[in-house]
Amino acid sequence: MRVRVSRKGLGLASAVVAIALFGVSPTPQGSFEVGAAAHAQSKGLSKGTKTIEVANKRLTELEDRYLKPELVNAEFSLETRFNDARVAYELAQYDRSSYLFLDIISRAPPSFPGYRSAHYFLADSLIKQRNFIGARTYLRELVALGPGEYYQEGLAKLLELAYQTNNYEGVSDIYSKLDMGREESAALSYLRGKTLYQQASYDAAQGFFLKAAATPEFSYKGRYFAAVALVAQGKLEEATKLFLKLTEKIPLELEDVRIYYLAYLSLGRLAYEQGNYQEALQYYSRLDRDDPNFIKAMYETAWTNIQLEKWEQAGRMIDILLQAEPDPNTYANALLLKADLSMRTKDYEAALGAYETVLERYDPVKQELDRFALAHQDLRGFFQDLVRDDLTMATPEGLPSIRTDFKVISPQEWLTGEARLQRTTRMVDDVGITRVNLLSAVDDLDQIDARLNSGAAVKSFPKLAEGVALVTEVESELITLQQLLVNALAADISPRLSGADRTQWDGMRVKLDTLQQRYEAIPKTADSLEGREAQVAIDFRRLREQLNEVGYSIDQMRAELSAIDTYLQMQDVTLSGEELAKVNSLREEVRATIGELEGEQMRLRAEIARARESIGSGGVVTGSERKLRQLYVKQLAEASSLLLRNRSLARDAGQLSQAERLREQLPGVHGRIARFYEQMDNVVEGKATGARATIANLRKMLDDQLAELDAVALDSRGVAADIAMQTFLSKQREFDGLIERADVGKIDAMFQRKENSTNTINDLFKQRTDELRALQEAFEEVR
Repeated sequence: MRVRVSRKGLGLASAVVAIALFGVSPTPQGSFEVGAAAHAQSKGLSKGTKTIEVANKRLTELEDRYLKPELVNAEFSLETRFNDARVAYELAQYDRSSYLFLDIISRAPPSFPGYRSAHYFLADSLIKQRNFIGARTYLRELVALGPGEYYQEGLAKLLELAYQTNNYEGVSDIYSKLDMGREESAALSYLRGKTLYQQASYDAAQGFFLKAAATPEFSYKGRYFAAVALVAQGKLEEATKLFLKLTEKIPLELEDVRIYYLAYLSLGRLAYEQGNYQEALQYYSRLDRDDPNFIKAMYETAWTNIQLEKWEQAGRMIDILLQAEPDPNTYANALLLKADLSMRTKDYEAALGAYETVLERYDPVKQELDRFALAHQDLRGFFQDLVRDDLTMATPEGLPSIRTDFKVISPQEWLTGEARLQRTTRMVDDVGITRVNLLSAVDDLDQIDARLNSGAAVKSFPKLAEGVALVTEVESELITLQQLLVNALAADISPRLSGADRTQWDGMRVKLDTLQQRYEAIPKTADSLEGREAQVAIDFRRLREQLNEVGYSIDQMRAELSAIDTYLQMQDVTLSGEELAKVNSLREEVRATIGELEGEQMRLRAEIARARESIGSGGVVTGSERKLRQLYVKQLAEASSLLLRNRSLARDAGQLSQAERLREQLPGVHGRIARFYEQMDNVVEGKATGARATIANLRKMLDDQLAELDAVALDSRGVAADIAMQTFLSKQREFDGLIERADVGKIDAMFQRKENSTNTINDLFKQRTDELRALQEAFEEVR
């Protein structure tokens, strides 16, 4: 019957073997003195053969469980690696799966069954980490292999990357390859429609949108964007028919409900553009108040009523809009529209109030924008500096907040709210995230490399480390048996030694006592190894906790700086030019200090992690400890040999017979243990060699990607800076226009009010003149 030995049971075995089998505890230092324990030791030897049998059986189990599978895996290492990579991918461990798939690609020939899929899953793992540069590289390699497994999927991923990054280089070639392949999925047709639309290929985009719409998942989205593509082509009648089909019934899915209302908004706009104003009003009225486009519909409804000269209805729409908390741009335009309507109805006081509200809200903003532009003659250089080295966008200093009746919009919000800048910012963020991930991967590789080059390389492979720890327990049990063997023989024979044997024994006993003292100080069980590992972890945790305290200080500095920025932005604090320059200088100094502390914190954290690995692990027997055990076993064997050379001095013939039998059996078991260690060392070295090759390949990949990233980062930095500058200039022009319209409107309202008053006075004067003339004529008659 096969004996199952649990890890916990093995962990306790060496601690209790002497009591369980021999009825005595392991002998302390000085154990080779003849003492009262001799009888118990002699009695314990009778069970030594059973101990060896159990040890052999346990070794067989451990070889079957830990060693033989690894020897088989060595023959099928790529297959095993691929399975591990797929498991990591399915568990969403994308950093680990990307390492493993890259290792497979770097070592496997193209004929390897998983070669193509490794490219695909490596690329997708990188996409999940937003490393689009690396993903595109491996997708292109996959496609270059030609049609086959994951070919179509790879083309689709390349198309998805083109859309996400707004980089359509080589997309026409992807289209050609897709057209030559098998029937594509609805999702791929929808994606092709989006990319073609972005490239202004509206007719082709329409076809793919309709193709995707043939499936329930894309029925609403596909038809809606097909109609949008028709509008872009000027085919308004066809577009109207398609939009109307979308409004035939309210869909069940929430995402489709949004499309349903978008269709009504689009129908309203098409009707307006074609002069069908009553029809437009009907369509706009169908939008739900909770729909995200409700405010837009109200604004466009007001303009439609204006076209119909329904001033009162238009005014009501504007009032509803102003209560719906619109964005600042819509808020300002709605106020101006309200003022214009008041002018039409000759309500000059209301018009003046609306114009003055616009001036009150936005003239200070315009003044601050003008001052900002004057203070930064090199606007492009200024915005270039806003993009930090890590490619995140800094909040500009000196830009004003924008206020409506409902909210305050910070400079960071209104500056980066523009769609193009948001997209570019995401691209910059992706580059920054990729850089952080790549640098983090470099640190990870340094840690792995440190462990592989330490005395605890086996710890890099947890299952192997577990096997070695359990074999160490078996070896500890045999050493305990050898101690008992030598103790029993010493108790019986050593008192009668003489001459050279006595001298040799005395010297040997000193060596044994010294070795035993050193041996007792090292772990002997898996549990004790884990205990030592835990203690090492505690020691390094203390270092990391001390480092975290620095992190808390950095966070506090950052929070205080953010609070100051927010206070200055929100409270309209007025500072002189000199005071503002001093505040800005101090803030930049604090930011620089934070950056330096963060860099130092990251460096120290990586250094601690590398040191943790380079010292080896407490969870395995180190090389020096194994040598000590081997030396101790050798000395115990030599001691038993010396004593058995003097077997004629023995008084206990039975014990002598048992000792000789055990002495013959022990070398065979120790030999098995030595072979286990040797084979396991070979396995570990093979794995370590493979891991080092993987690290080298990963380093090359990281270096290549970092180099490419530097080029992309430079471009991204420039693009982000240009768009930020253009956004600022656009806002400046926008507020110039708002203030100009409000100023002109106010003057016009005041003039019309004056003209109205003048006309009233003239009318009154004329009326009085007529009355006086009538009285005069009447007086003449009387006279």
